[in-house]
Amino acid sequence: MFQSLIDYKQKVVFRRQRRRKQREITKYIIDYHLSSEESTNDDIPDCNMSSNNDNSTPLDTTTCLPSLQNDHYNEATSRIDYTIDDDEILKDDSFDCHSDLSTPLYDSAHITVKKATSQLMNFVIESNLDKSTTTKLFRLIKSLLPVSNTLPSTYNQIMKVLGQVSLFQAKYYCNGCHQLWAWKGQGVYPYDQNNGSRRVHEEVVSSGREAEQRLMPIDGIKGVSPMLQILTYPDQIIYDYMHLVCLGHMVTLIKRWLPLLERSSLAEINTLLESIRLPHNVHAKFNYSISDVSEWHAKHFRLFVLNIGLPCIVPHLPKLISSHFAIYCLAIKFLHCPKSLDEINIADSFIDYYCRAAPLVFDQSIELLSLHAHLHLAEQVKRHGGLGFSSAFCFESCIRHLKKLVHGTKNLVSQVAYCCDLRSAVHRPEFRLQKSTGKNNILMTSPGQRDRH
Repeated sequence: MFQSLIDYKQKVVFRRQRRRKQREITKYIIDYHLSSEESTNDDIPDCNMSSNNDNSTPLDTTTCLPSLQNDHYNEATSRIDYTIDDDEILKDDSFDCHSDLSTPLYDSAHITVKKATSQLMNFVIESNLDKSTTTKLFRLIKSLLPVSNTLPSTYNQIMKVLGQVSLFQAKYYCNGCHQLWAWKGQGVYPYDQNNGSRRVHEEVVSSGREAEQRLMPIDGIKGVSPMLQILTYPDQIIYDYMHLVCLGHMVTLIKRWLPLLERSSLAEINTLLESIRLPHNVHAKFNYSISDVSEWHAKHFRLFVLNIGLPCIVPHLPKLISSHFAIYCLAIKFLHCPKSLDEINIADSFIDYYCRAAPLVFDQSIELLSLHAHLHLAEQVKRHGGLGFSSAFCFESCIRHLKKLVHGTKNLVSQVAYCCDLRSAVHRPEFRLQKSTGKNNILMTSPGQRDRH
């Protein structure tokens, strides 16, 4: 264990040194190019001073630089005093000038926008600059060029000049039905546009084959997966209750409640959560307040939506929001461990009403996929049982149990197998709960009770 920590620390130190060295190299390259350009400009004499000192000596105006005004070239002076010769044009064998039909970089420039961008991007690739440093470099060069230059200064503009235009035209469908998303500042699934048509496995397979032939998605299906020969889509692809309800929609709800709660209400709710007494087998102590909901674990949200959330929130929220949340709690409670088919049907009607009223209680931004997927939970429970028996909570508990069997980070599978072999070889006594010695039922017709009355 100690040796593994030493190896880990050495790796961390090595990676930090490597990143620091890369930053130093990048800074050196940029400073070197900037300093070389400044030294070149200083070595070129001023044509006006030379003409005053020696009028008899003719000067070639092509050796003079354009004057600077407000950190930019004076375009009129540059056109009169400076003319670029053919020998001064940079040659780039990897770039085809004849196929470059883009506009000049600025007025009277002999280099186009595309060629300048390509040369700069070659420097970026050789220097291994990141995206942020690349855009800063382009903005710096753009500020040094004449004002009328068209050098791109953002990543999207650079890609567009180089011909890498995004052809993204995707349409997001629900996995369980044909509901198509709508863009309203973000991707939402409006309830009023829900047609209720559920996907069928045969239809998914046929759409996948058609998508492979046409080389384009069909109803959100991009092709035929080999897993479709094993699983029936979407009947055997379930929604995880832990991530959908506990870590998904409940987080959204509580964050929308916080602006509506007063400071005194928050203090009262936090006091109630801290002082709550739970059974010994429920390990969900609220160490963080409701304002720090991002620090809660899935077990806290599960306990909140199933047991304690409604009595904590109802006295402090408006009646409309609290009654809306009460419908949600009842629906999840029924689907968590249903006792009959009637409870599943009642929960289905509750969820349908909850999703229909959600944009009226809050706004349309709440109609995310995490809310729309609730409409398929009742059908899932009918096929696979209650949400409590098909969620990731059981897998997380198993992982937590396996983590106790290993030490360090090496040979994890061997360590788990070793512990399992030991437990199978050594028979430990089975623990049984003792039977209650007291009376569980007291009859009201017993002689002792008659004497008291």
